[in-house]
Amino acid sequence: MSHRPATAPEGNRKARRLEQKRSRKAQARAPVAVPSNQAKNSNGALDHARELVQQQNFEEAIRHLQTVKTEHSALAEFWLLLGLSLEQLNSLTAASQSYKKAVELAPDNAEGWHGLGRVLHNGNRFDASEVALERCLSIQPDNAETLKLLALARYGQGDCKGGLRACKKAMVLKPEWDQAYYIKGLLHKSTGHNEDARKALTYAHMLNPGMINALLELVDITEAAQLDDLLEKLDAFQEDGLGDPLKKSALQFSIAKVYHRKKQHDEAFSHYRAANDLGKGAFEFEREAHSKTIDETITAFSPELFRNSHANGSTSSRPIFIVGMPRSGTSLTEQIISSHKEVFGVGESYALNAIAEALSNAQGGDLSYPADVGRIDTATLASLAEEYLSRIDRLCPAETQRFTDKMVFNFLNLGLIALLFPNASIIHCRRDPMDTCLSCYFQRFDSAKQLSFTSDLEDLGFYYREYDRLMAHWQDVLPMPILDVEYEKLITNQDSESRRIIEYLKLDWDDACLSFHEQERAVLTASMVQARKPIYQTATGRWRRYEKHLGSLKDALGDLA
Repeated sequence: MSHRPATAPEGNRKARRLEQKRSRKAQARAPVAVPSNQAKNSNGALDHARELVQQQNFEEAIRHLQTVKTEHSALAEFWLLLGLSLEQLNSLTAASQSYKKAVELAPDNAEGWHGLGRVLHNGNRFDASEVALERCLSIQPDNAETLKLLALARYGQGDCKGGLRACKKAMVLKPEWDQAYYIKGLLHKSTGHNEDARKALTYAHMLNPGMINALLELVDITEAAQLDDLLEKLDAFQEDGLGDPLKKSALQFSIAKVYHRKKQHDEAFSHYRAANDLGKGAFEFEREAHSKTIDETITAFSPELFRNSHANGSTSSRPIFIVGMPRSGTSLTEQIISSHKEVFGVGESYALNAIAEALSNAQGGDLSYPADVGRIDTATLASLAEEYLSRIDRLCPAETQRFTDKMVFNFLNLGLIALLFPNASIIHCRRDPMDTCLSCYFQRFDSAKQLSFTSDLEDLGFYYREYDRLMAHWQDVLPMPILDVEYEKLITNQDSESRRIIEYLKLDWDDACLSFHEQERAVLTASMVQARKPIYQTATGRWRRYEKHLGSLKDALGDLA
């Protein structure tokens, strides 16, 4: 994890990322539509740019468009071509700006709204993506590709019922569309309707035997009796070979999970190791830089800062921040809390991350975060706190009294949280360090830099120690109580531990907290399947089944192992 707040949630974001990549490639192959009200202005310069885009020569297209910008920047098609080229080179911010310019010039340009929605979705800005895609559909209601993206945008926000509505409309337009059935499977899986998910994902694979994503999503919801058949299908992909290292890694994770479920632990670990080795190429975890960041955070958020600070961002007691290492029981804890009638589970929100990144631009842009946190004035804190609540309110029902924000990496930002929301609740989830680290190693996370430490056992041990060091600092200096929730105690004493959590939150007891697995709300994290089950204890001490492979992890954890 970098020193900035987390930007990567857990779970099957990997599958979405693979889908996003496929979508971008498909878009690149398609000709760019010329808006009808701009066609008469088409000329040789834009024709040449369109040819370059259709040839997938995006860098040359951008260079060419920049040379003719003065003459053609008043045309929506100019900005469409530029936006698409930038998008294909993964310059998402610049691409979204170009698409916005296109729709400003031509508000009825469906292509522009679709492109804007797609880019915002690929940048995980799901709420803004939904708005743009709905504008596109108001112009082209029968655009199946836009409906598909709308389903994914709603899925990203946890609105799986809305996602299913969009998906079903797309399927009416294209009844045998493998992508629509795949998305339908994701939506059902996230809401715990595993039988419906199995049917949809199996049908998607039947329609397109080359769709590896559907098989990957089936691994943890396939019945034990069908595991050998699934393994045979996965092995067929392994034999055929996959060009993309990340797809190879995803395949190895899935094969490993099948062997783990079959209790063939040595074979499983061999594939887990192969999966992680393949994933290391994307980003390298920089131990020294991460340790320096922890040092800087501890220095900036000193005991003196909190003793001398009288600045408060907001008096609101609505936020409940759930933090900890990935795979430490945060999803289970959120499910229990959000089962309460007065609490809404937001999931892993990017809102605080956006607030922290904005700090460098606050007060004239002369701040460096976290070093200058003591210079943030009360007005700025109040404004940032209000912005955070405003972002969250877009996701919550109007009647919500409390909400949970389960971005686990907010453990890095507890000092900022204390300044913004001194009346907030903080719940820290802990789990046996060996089980925590091994579960991270066994999980197919997104390939983002923030999670690069999970691909190496020694890096995992190092990261855990730094996390433990920072949490010890927060426990010492924060002027607000932190409730520690131990995973092992929670699963062995569900009733008493659940009541302890609800009492800490100063809420009346709600029996629904003991039947958390019956919730209808979407779960989009790596624990989406486990969160739908009653409490189970089979994950406790799992590391012992793999102990002979974990010497380097034990050494890295040292006295914490």
